[in-house]
Amino acid sequence: MTAAELKQITTKQGQSFLFLDELLEYFADKPGVMIELEMKTKNHELYPDSRIDEYCVALYEAAKRYRPEGSKYVFTSFDKRPLRAIRALDAKAPTAFIKSAPLSEEFMAEAKELGANHIACRISGTSRDLVDKAHAQGFKVNCWPGRSPEDFYLAIGLGVDVHCTDIPTAIQKVKELLPNP
Repeated sequence: MTAAELKQITTKQGQSFLFLDELLEYFADKPGVMIELEMKTKNHELYPDSRIDEYCVALYEAAKRYRPEGSKYVFTSFDKRPLRAIRALDAKAPTAFIKSAPLSEEFMAEAKELGANHIACRISGTSRDLVDKAHAQGFKVNCWPGRSPEDFYLAIGLGVDVHCTDIPTAIQKVKELLPNP
């Protein structure tokens, strides 16, 4: 579909299709947020190797243009190709390698080879020991999916840096019940 065709699509509440520049522009005056820019490029027919660099340059430049001081935009993907392309553009750009697997030594080795500084892994099967090892190697650890308050408590117990949840309002209510340290 073209951009004009996508603009005609609306949600049941009448919200139109949101484009990257619109999202980033909204957050441009809101410092202190972390935005995950997940590059969904695993489909090699839609994203052949020849398109990866162009795609990553456009994403990186948009993020750089709009990111306010104090915010962190993390470039993430299951696909190693865009992570390498982002790393080539900016050796210090925050990147996360995502895998639909629990944290493991092999996973950390792959992330290190990519120059990633974040790891996004499945919460089930991930251990506190491996999270500690990842931290010792300089990684930030993001666990997902979060589908229940129990997953949130597990993330706390594992010591992860980010818990990605499908139920943010429910988790916010749980957090409000926790004592302030």
